[in-house]
Amino acid sequence: MTISRKPSRENDALNRLWYDASVNHSAPSAATTPRISAKDIAFSAALPVLCAVSWLAPARLRRGIAGAISRASEWVESEKARKEEARFAGTFGIADTKAFRRVVRTVTYDEVLLLLSLHRPGGPAPATLLRGGAHLDAAYVAGKGAILWVAPTSFGPALTKIALKRSGIALWHLSRPSHGFSNTAFGRKFLNPIRTTIENGNLAGRIVITGGNVRTALGEIALRLSENKAVSITMGTEARAVSTVPFLHGTLTVAKRPIALAVETGAALLPVVTLEQEDGSFVTEIGPPLLADAATGDDALRHLGEFLAPLARSYPEQFARASMFWPPDEIRPSP
Repeated sequence: MTISRKPSRENDALNRLWYDASVNHSAPSAATTPRISAKDIAFSAALPVLCAVSWLAPARLRRGIAGAISRASEWVESEKARKEEARFAGTFGIADTKAFRRVVRTVTYDEVLLLLSLHRPGGPAPATLLRGGAHLDAAYVAGKGAILWVAPTSFGPALTKIALKRSGIALWHLSRPSHGFSNTAFGRKFLNPIRTTIENGNLAGRIVITGGNVRTALGEIALRLSENKAVSITMGTEARAVSTVPFLHGTLTVAKRPIALAVETGAALLPVVTLEQEDGSFVTEIGPPLLADAATGDDALRHLGEFLAPLARSYPEQFARASMFWPPDEIRPSP
């Protein structure tokens, strides 16, 4: 498979750009964050069984077990979930929505089982391969750092960071307290560390936007880029300003902020995708710079779509749950 420190005035300018199109404006404050949810309770109740399965079952059986869980979950699947997954199927040109929903759920459970297995002391680590490293090397030569714009594929959050660390790349990642499984107080404290603990072990640092305070996060991003480092930002729609372009049988909508940040700092903007292969290994591909040769923001989005399209056609189930493929009228800008 081919998947294929600066003056304060500048930081103020960056901060204005960030405010115009920043992530996480809609994140609940500490005063409004719900304590716990029904999903938290259900996931917590299932954790002992999921942990036992992920630690004891051979890795080669993981996908089959995930498939069995997926089929069992059909009995409790809501009508809302059915409609949502049918919509995703339409984006990727898939007619058999029922079969597609089952495959998407299988991949979702597979990723959870893999994540839990990574907590097993001395457990086997999945095989990874990094492609396109020359694009990042070129960014380092240019001396202004790199923004790795990571596609939110099913296995992207953890496996991208693992693959980059194994390749000797020191990575800082922009994040928020809700990253993981839940945005409740309980979930942030007890459930999200299941994911973030694994990720943090493969990061040089995590830049967290808390309480809507983007200035501190922006200052650290600018610092890391000025030090010629790599900072990753996940593609998504949680922003004040987004752009939409045609994509396959639907659209692709992403926040404008990473493009503006790359333009302002001179950092290379590199798309990144991580996908699971048939043999259970993972390939992470760093694509060519989206703003090369004085390209505009519109050019960057077109280049992004061209980079993602063949991968999404080949692995739609690993892209399917990302909100950036929702119809534009269903994406609400953050306030």
